[in-house]
Amino acid sequence: WSKPVELDTIQFPGPYKYELYRNNGLEWNTPELVATFNSLDDTIYNDEQIDLNSNNAPFSYRVDLESVPVGYVGSSQKASSIFVETIPTDQEVKLYWEPEVPWENEKFIVYRKDPGTTSYDSIGRTYIPVYRDTGLVNNEQYCYYIKAFGHYSLPGLIDPLINFSQLTCATPVDNVPPCTPMLWEETLCDENTNLLKMIIPVDTCAYYQNCFLCDKCDCDAEKYYIYYAQTLSGELQLIDSVDYIFNDTVYYYHENLEAVVGCYTVTAVDSLGNESAMSNKICIDYDECPAYGIPNVFTPNGDGFNDYLLPYSSANVDHIDLKIFNRWGKIMYETDDPEINWDGKNQNNNQDCPAAPYFYVCDVYIITIEGLKKINLQGSVTIVRGNN
Repeated sequence: WSKPVELDTIQFPGPYKYELYRNNGLEWNTPELVATFNSLDDTIYNDEQIDLNSNNAPFSYRVDLESVPVGYVGSSQKASSIFVETIPTDQEVKLYWEPEVPWENEKFIVYRKDPGTTSYDSIGRTYIPVYRDTGLVNNEQYCYYIKAFGHYSLPGLIDPLINFSQLTCATPVDNVPPCTPMLWEETLCDENTNLLKMIIPVDTCAYYQNCFLCDKCDCDAEKYYIYYAQTLSGELQLIDSVDYIFNDTVYYYHENLEAVVGCYTVTAVDSLGNESAMSNKICIDYDECPAYGIPNVFTPNGDGFNDYLLPYSSANVDHIDLKIFNRWGKIMYETDDPEINWDGKNQNNNQDCPAAPYFYVCDVYIITIEGLKKINLQGSVTIVRGNN
């Protein structure tokens, strides 16, 4: 440290002494007196009581000046050693540090010891307290330290001010998941099928590769995992996987469904099992398909056309409770089959019902994303008979 440049020797007469305090960490909460100096010219101290390389935090220091006759005169600002932290990832180690010093740091030199060597060599410089060391070999250990150069803005003080970090080692490893996929879908109501479409945009990978503060991801995927839940509150379950294609849309048909209702999300997985975050969640409800409805006329005359009463659509219908009455209120036909399949016969005697209007009451139990929902339909259907 530098001796005081302005000292009121009348208010604070000598002799003087320095007291050097050390604190473990940046937060000044456990300072301890480590040395006392009885000369203003005694401004160098080699702290051999600590081991930077085994401590899990930086050390901070402060110098107090005292007048022996009067007492406390003042203190320096606190200054810390550099504590570098590492984030090993795929073929890369990220280094960052946050020294708290009262001077301005001009630059930081990064030193590295490679696997199988014994010496540290300078590998680069940075003007901000972060550095990305890329192009490394996975599963090999690399060791680092940082040397900082700084100065005060006032003239006449020690310049440059050099500050060192501890020695620290890291081993790059492929722990980088694929980037989050994008998902969209198309519902094929007539086939009770949902067509899922998924892709990892290459520009997304490029962005995250070059973002220091972001969680890293890449386009190195092998498969998409497909998750599904039939209800909005249901737990997403892994139902299948499909091969990944670089920078191309992949299609998956979720077929033979009881109902197209449900929620989907996908992840991407690489060959080492690193799995991406889940994609956007897509939920499909019953109203994606045409509503259940009953025609108002059919012609059960055996000509192979319109011989059965069938609904316009039975998509997402679990079951029905249908009763068809003649004009005297007698039940001609009843069923719980959503397809109805009435051939125009009296269910009681299997005789053809006369050509006439018939009335129905139908409770329809629809599979929705929140569970079964009942709707009620009432109306009439007319049987028309003619020559074959």
